[in-house]
Formats: sequence, structure tokens, C-alpha cells
Amino acid sequence: MERSRVLTSVLTALASFALYLPVIAGILTPMVWLLAAWYFAWDLLSVILPYSSLMSGLWLVNLNGTTLIIIWLVEIIVIITGAMIFLAALREMVTHRSKGGGLITTGPYSYIRHPQHLGIALFLLPFSLFQITSLTSFAGIRPGDIVSWLFVVFLLLISADYEEFRLLRLFDNEFIAYRERTAFIIPRIRLGFPIGTTHLSQGRPLRYILLFLTFWVLASLIMFVFSFVELQWIL
Repeated sequence: MERSRVLTSVLTALASFALYLPVIAGILTPMVWLLAAWYFAWDLLSVILPYSSLMSGLWLVNLNGTTLIIIWLVEIIVIITGAMIFLAALREMVTHRSKGGGLITTGPYSYIRHPQHLGIALFLLPFSLFQITSLTSFAGIRPGDIVSWLFVVFLLLISADYEEFRLLRLFDNEFIAYRERTAFIIPRIRLGFPIGTTHLSQGRPLRYILLFLTFWVLASLIMFVFSFVELQWIL
């Protein structure tokens, strides 16, 4: 009898997953480009960034065991936090779309308009900072990893901003009201130019050119700073 209940529960869970699988796939498929952006970032950015030859260098920092453990614990917490935010947003999107769609304003979306983007950015952040090396008393930072993370965040911001341009057309005043009461991607921090018809409005090319220039300046500054430290190349 107990086995029958367990089997029924498992089959029910699998049936539910199969029901939502097309919706989940439809949400996650457009995000595959993030993996490509992370993987090819060094090749793409080395053409336009100064000091690009330093990207693969490793800055080794000598730290004691306690500090290393603290750093790694913090990184694990950030990874888990990012994953939880992303999964909570994904769950809300799947549930909402399975019920017919519309503007999502519940769950994590009641606090920020793009929790899935925040989750991805937090999840990837530790991978761009201190890395475990073969020398247990050292932690290493690669400038290329930081620039790659910054590049992915830039693409996430572009994607989120253009998505709002689309949502404004679909939901008009409903989205404007939602935008006025929620933050963009960081809780309690309101970002973005006012909705209007200026040259910096959402969907206008100048807006995204300025965003790209901002990214380029920040990435170039990071590479410039790393030109003052001793880097090592470890295979």
C-alpha cells in the first residue's frame, strides 16, 4: 500500500513536470545566449579593450586559511542566493504563463521587475572573483573573468531594458503603474530614464550606445588597474 502511494506521488510529479516542461523550455531557451556570451567574451572583447593581453593572467593573493574559508563561504552564499532568486522568478513565470499569461507582478516580481536577471548576475559573480588555485594559501583573480561577468551583466541590462520596451507596448498604463511602484533590478533602487519620446527613450539606439560606452569605460578601467599588479600565467 505504501509503495503504491509513493509510486502514485512520483508519477504525479513527473506528469506535472511534463505538463510544465514546454513552458519552462520556452523561458530558458532564450537565455542560452548567456553561456555563449560568457564563453566567447574574451575573444570578442580583446579586440576593443586596452590591455587585453592581461585577460588570462592570474593575480595571486596570499591569504591565510581562515580568510580563504570565509571568502569561499561568502561566494557559496552568493551562488545559492542567486540560484534561489532565479528559481523563484522562474517558478512565478511558469505558473503565470500556464494560467494564460499577462503582466507578472507577484512573487519576486512585486519587489523588482527583473528578478531572473538579478539571480543570474549573483550566481555568476563568485566565478569572476577569487578562484581556488593549486596553492592552497593563495586565491587568484583573473581580470578576464571580471570583464566577462561585467559583459554578461551589460547584456542582461540591455535585454531587460528592451523587454520593458516590449511590455510597455503590450500593457501600456498597467506596465507604467507597475514600473512606478517597483525597482528595476536592485530592490529600492530606481533606475532608468523616464518613459517618453526623447532620444534616450527605451528602444532608441542612442540609449544602448551610451550603455555600451559605459560598459567599455568600466571594463577598460578594470584592465588598466590590473596593469599595475603582477600577474602570473598558470595552466
